[in-house]
Amino acid sequence: KCGEKGHKSYECPKKEEKCFKCGKLGHKANACQGDVVCFNCGEEGHKSPECKKPKKVFGKVFALSGEGADQVDNLIR
Repeated sequence: KCGEKGHKSYECPKKEEKCFKCGKLGHKANACQGDVVCFNCGEEGHKSPECKKPKKVFGKVFALSGEGADQVDNLIR
């Protein structure tokens, strides 16, 4: 990811660590001094599995035949 040769991406010395507790870069969760942050809504105090707000929806990519595409009304072409 850094573009340099001689190591695998998961061994990259320039890779920034991301905390899975607060979502900030530069440290890991076991060293985190911050509050837990929900990765769904961005609010403090709970994790995304306990979040009461609607879950973020990510687009899905798939292939359809010409015949199948004609039967879908919300398809982006």
